Amino acid sequence: MSPSNLVVQPELDEDTETWPVPKELIKEYNEVRNNYRVLPLPVYDAQNHFVEPPQVNNALKNALVEIHFGIIHYKIGRSGETHDSFTAAPKQLIVLKPAPIQIPSAYKRKNVRSGPVRPKGFEDFRKDMPPDPKGKGVASGSRG
Repeated sequence: MSPSNLVVQPELDEDTETWPVPKELIKEYNEVRNNYRVLPLPVYDAQNHFVEPPQVNNALKNALVEIHFGIIHYKIGRSGETHDSFTAAPKQLIVLKPAPIQIPSAYKRKNVRSGPVRPKGFEDFRKDMPPDPKGKGVASGSRG
């Protein structure tokens, strides 16, 4: 390829290079980056530190947050027939309380075809119980 056929890309900011973007949206994302100045929504953690864009999803998932936003008002219509329209524009997010640590369920697995889950330490509490006299197979009792 000769130098005259090369397209020179404008220099992009380094911040957006590390943003997580789904593969199917990369083309559109690069078009936005080439034509507009991308500004991240400021997100701050519980210690008031800026959360970098690649970590935002993890910081916000199941967290309690404070959202600061501005309200934009539009008056739409003609004289005598006007309607009010309001739009909220987010300005910043502050994590007040991070998500609680989730203990993974013993029943979650990547591939259900790999077989049933056998949690460690599982004990059938019905094993020492006499059979149901009515034959319905219903056990009652408590774990001992």
